[in-house]
Amino acid sequence: MKKVLTAVFTIFCAMIILATVQTAIAATFENGKIEVYISTHKDLSQENYVLETEIIRFIDESKVSLNIAVQELRSGKIYSGNPIKEAVQRAAARGVKVNLILEKSYLKPDTDNQKTFDEFQAADNIQVKADGNPAIFHDKFIVRDYDEPGAALLTGSTNFTDTGTRRNYNHIIILHFPNTNQKNYGLLRAYRDEFNELWNGIFGNKNDGQMGSFQIGNTRFKVLFSPDNDPDDYLLETVVGAKETLDIMMFTFGPGWIQFSTDGWRGQSFPGSQICQSSPNERTQNKSSGGNGAFTV
Repeated sequence: MKKVLTAVFTIFCAMIILATVQTAIAATFENGKIEVYISTHKDLSQENYVLETEIIRFIDESKVSLNIAVQELRSGKIYSGNPIKEAVQRAAARGVKVNLILEKSYLKPDTDNQKTFDEFQAADNIQVKADGNPAIFHDKFIVRDYDEPGAALLTGSTNFTDTGTRRNYNHIIILHFPNTNQKNYGLLRAYRDEFNELWNGIFGNKNDGQMGSFQIGNTRFKVLFSPDNDPDDYLLETVVGAKETLDIMMFTFGPGWIQFSTDGWRGQSFPGSQICQSSPNERTQNKSSGGNGAFTV
């Protein structure tokens, strides 16, 4: 059973910006407590790797601890360097305690992932584990300085790889928690607890399934961890609430979404719905990104 992190964020401003801005997208909300970064074609074609830059900045600003759950941390496909790995090593060198989980199936002899894993195992202040899930470990998040001033969360769609930050279209969201007593600290706590469960090899329905609704200023968040919280049901029921249009960006469509597009959901029919995917030529030109698509109601 896959252990996939799914976080559903209700950030209407980010959606508006996504539809209107044609260059690299960087936006802040709620007095800087929310940062959103989205790579675009123009951004990548001009070698302005904003996602890589912001991930490194996030790591470089750590003071006490980094809990990193990410599928991969490698380079080598389009770029020989590994600046994110180097940022983690810098953090450890200045005394930051680093805990890191990587996808086990990618740790194969003579691969960049395995070399990174071995380097981290030999380093001071870094503990690294391969995930204990027999299926795909697909998380991408960092909990920084939990229970300390400057605590923050980084999450999103971005793999910590050269293709994830330098070729594919992705996004990251950074949330800041300057006050450990603030009401929304539960959001960061949910990710901290999820990381601890992953660290202890607890997957699937055996774990606590931390979830909840949170608010930072006027911005609402819904956090769901798959498979415990059935994010498909929540997402599909959210789609039903659309009144006029609904634009969704995702890596690929599962069977439930395909069926929903043709048959409706729980008896509700949407005859005008359609799935628009990239053409075969587009997929051939960018094989690493898989099938991109948009679902419109």
